[in-house]
Order: sequence, then C-alpha cells, then structure tokens
Amino acid sequence: MNRFRRRGIRCLVSESLQNAVRERTLPRVEPDTQKIIHIPEPGGYQYSHHPHITCFSGFLLVMWSSGIEKEDRPGQRILWSRSKDGKRWSESAVLLEPPAGCWRLTAGGWATDGSSVYAFANRSRRAEDERTHVGTKWYPPLHLDVMVADENLVWSDPRVVDSDFLTNEAPRKTSGGTWLCAGASARGTAAFLRSDTGPAGPCVFVPVPTICAPRQPDAASGWTAPVRPLGEPSWYERSDGTIVCFLRDDHASGYLFVTESPDGGLTWSRPEITNIPDAKAKTAVVKLQDGRVLLFSNPLMAYRRKIMTVLVSDDGHEFNRGAIIHEQPAVGPDAARGNAGWQYPSGAESDGRIWLTVSDGKRDIIVASFLLDSLP
Repeated sequence: MNRFRRRGIRCLVSESLQNAVRERTLPRVEPDTQKIIHIPEPGGYQYSHHPHITCFSGFLLVMWSSGIEKEDRPGQRILWSRSKDGKRWSESAVLLEPPAGCWRLTAGGWATDGSSVYAFANRSRRAEDERTHVGTKWYPPLHLDVMVADENLVWSDPRVVDSDFLTNEAPRKTSGGTWLCAGASARGTAAFLRSDTGPAGPCVFVPVPTICAPRQPDAASGWTAPVRPLGEPSWYERSDGTIVCFLRDDHASGYLFVTESPDGGLTWSRPEITNIPDAKAKTAVVKLQDGRVLLFSNPLMAYRRKIMTVLVSDDGHEFNRGAIIHEQPAVGPDAARGNAGWQYPSGAESDGRIWLTVSDGKRDIIVASFLLDSLP
C-alpha cells in the first residue's frame, strides 16, 4: 500500500483485497432469493434503469426509470412495484408520467421518516438545440420533485423540492438529525441538499469542491471539460460522525474518489482519488445496523459492468474483505452486449438480509437478497 501513498492515493482498501478484486479471486456469495420483477414488453418501453429500493410499513418498494428506447430520452417515466416477502411482486405500475414534449423523468429514490414514505423524481428536458449545450450532461432546468404517502401507499401530487438538482440517492438522516440528499447540479457539480426538518423539508444547496484536472477532448466536438467530472455520490457516516462520500470518476481513472464532511454535510473536503478500483459505474453504500459498511460496485474496467462485488468494512475506515455477488456468463444472448450485467445497485437492510435491486443490462429490474451471515 505504500506505492499508493507515494502516488497520493487514499488507501481505503487493503492491498490484499485490492489484489483479490483485480484477480477475481474473491469468494462468491449467492443470493438467498432472486427475482426479476420487471421485463420490458416487446414493442413497448424497452429501457429500465436507475432502480431504488426501501422498506416501509411491511413492504419492499422498488422504483426505476422506464424509457421508450434509450437512456434519458424524452418520455422517460417512473415505474414502481411492491412486495411483502420479496418473492411475490405487484405488477409494474406507473408512479409518475413526465410532462408532454421534451421532458423526461429519472427515478430519484425513496426516503422515509417512519410515518411517511417519500418518492423522489428528477424532472428535466432535452435541449432544443444540442449545440448550445456541448459538454453538458444535464440541461437546465432540473427539478427535483417529491410525492408522499402514508402506510396505505396512496400518493400525493408531486411538488418541487429544488430547481437545480438531480438526486443520485434519496435523503437519509445523519446521527445529528439532519437529512442529506446526494446528487448534482445542472453544471455537473457533485452536491448535496441539506435539510434540518425532514426528507422533503426546506433545504440548502451544498456543493462538493471541484478538481482542476482536465479530461481528454471529446472526440466528436473537440470540446474539453475544464474540471474533472465527479458524480453519482453515495455516502455513509462513521462512528465518529465523519461523513464519507464516494464519487464516480467519469474521466475514467479506474478508481473511486472520496470526499469527507466533519460537520454534518455543511462543508466537504477536496475530493481525493482512492485505491478502490471502479469501472466507471454507479456505486451504493449501505451502513448496517451492526455498524458494518457495505460497498456495492462494478470494480473492473476490463469487464465493464459484467462483475458486481460487495466490499465490507467494520469501521468505515478500511474495507478489508469482499465477495463477488454476480458475474455475467461468458456465453449466451447477452454476453457481448456492452451494457450487460448487474449495475446501478441500491440496497436496504431488513430481517437479517440486505435487499439489493439492480438493473440488468439497462433492461430488466432484479431484486436479490443476501443473508447478512453469508457476507464475508
């Protein structure tokens, strides 16, 4: 691990674990249950992605983005399903339709304060003239909307929480009582919404510092981004109150970045590169009730999103063991597809299990559970 320190890399995984990840020698953990809860119908909406899962009032709830053909195109809506046992799921239903025209919705995740559950939706539109937004991933305005329901799961009309924010994860509560919603602005700045009153209460926008490191020029336009794009934040809180947030690097360094907050999300450190391998995909961090921290990700560039692992930390400082939880078969109809494999994980703990939802190839939505005792 000294070689990483010489390169200025934060060591958050042990060297032995990093080698095991790279060499694919981690132990394999099989799901306790596994269910495909949504398969696109022929001739209908073909794209399914951005799944989120939560537990509320005896139900498992899953939402996801549903597009006509490709990712984040106009007409993209949000579907949802629910289950009492994780084995029998309701038929996929529309949670929210986008406005007419060039608008699209992206699933933003669930939050609960115990008595109510909140469903978040990102609402944005494609640019009328793409040339005016060269290099911009999300075109303003961005609207973060929320609907609320009680135990009967009857949803209110959506209302706007913020008008320049795209959430990656729904708000979660810190030990200090504040709520943090991780996401980004239309400018591509990783950021948080911070609320002192509740998951959908009045909030302030808190940006994460950017890194002044250029990326490679875009092959099509010749445009070069002025800063390294870091996005899709996922956070957890250590026992000392420090909040640790992982960031995806779209510059394709092959590693996750990390930023920390010592004050409940009011300020964030300058992001640093870690020694945690990453395939330029979304990660999900889940802190268990017993204090362990789980990091779900696609870690290997060479395999893109065909391998998903879980890394485990006892203290939130170092991840020192892990397992492969899915590997795409080398043969079969999906083997050669660039988007093949489990990706975009979201997890929730319940009844001695970690429930995980993933998009399989941006097409099927899967829910799997793993017994906590089976984890390394």
